[in-house]
Amino acid sequence: MMGASGSAGLWETASVAMALTLASAFAVALGLGNQPYRGVERTVQHSEPEPLAFASAARPRAASPAEAEDFAMSERIAAHIECLNFASRALLHAQSTYLAAADPAVGPSGNESGVWLGAVDVSRCASGLRKARSLKPALAKLDRAADVYLGSLEKLAPLLNEASAYYASKGFERDQWAKAKAMHGGLVAAFADFATAHASLEEQVHAIYAGLFARRLERLRQDPAARLEYLAAKTVNDARALVNLASGVETAPLDEARFAKALDQYQSTAADYERYVEAHADEASRVDSMSLFRSQVGTLLKSATARQPAKLVTEFNELVSRANRMKFRR
Repeated sequence: MMGASGSAGLWETASVAMALTLASAFAVALGLGNQPYRGVERTVQHSEPEPLAFASAARPRAASPAEAEDFAMSERIAAHIECLNFASRALLHAQSTYLAAADPAVGPSGNESGVWLGAVDVSRCASGLRKARSLKPALAKLDRAADVYLGSLEKLAPLLNEASAYYASKGFERDQWAKAKAMHGGLVAAFADFATAHASLEEQVHAIYAGLFARRLERLRQDPAARLEYLAAKTVNDARALVNLASGVETAPLDEARFAKALDQYQSTAADYERYVEAHADEASRVDSMSLFRSQVGTLLKSATARQPAKLVTEFNELVSRANRMKFRR
């Protein structure tokens, strides 16, 4: 019996049931003045999205107009990120589990030992997407992608829950797999539609995020008082570049030259970060969870040096999770 959890959390593998080119991870805070807010971080995953952190926290009083715009944009995509984190995670994991157990072309053979799909509740995601439409700025492409996503979500969820209940109760033992075979076509089609809609929404969210993160990094770079925070953020950014390059090795050879160059960049930034921490131990000691992040920087470097793509994704997830826990006080 194969398992698929519907609960939230970090992905721990780089499985390859689907070829999604973008996915998401927990985010480091996007700074707004002295009060950071949450934005999104991304990495690459093949079969499932990695979790995204969503916007929260009050707007600081001293935000510049540009920073206030970024805050509004972060709030605008918060519901979409939550859906990608949780609803997509559960549904795409269920798809991967189901298609690993049943041939998509012919359906269950009756020889399977069973399928564990897990029930999902998508009401919070659906409500959040509907409310997000009333927020500014207006984002027509994002809203169109969200509408398609919502439609496919609300089509798939009840089919999945019905199938989950059937398999959990071992209904196939009572009807000799009759309902399993009857459900198969609709379930596979709904999975496919949702995967396409998910990828489209994710693309829109990441397009917005790229600008948010780049502007945040530049603000930190220009602020002498934020050197430590800048180096931590840049370390995450450079690590993401490594994961992006390593993500497609199941279908194409690793571009060794580009990977080596990205590894050199990560190693250089990590060394700059380490030197700064050692030279400013008192400042570093005031940052919550700094030691956890610091140790993970080295752990990820080992996985990258060993050319272990799946492990690299896991280590990157953990790096960003630890970065998310840090609180800089300036």
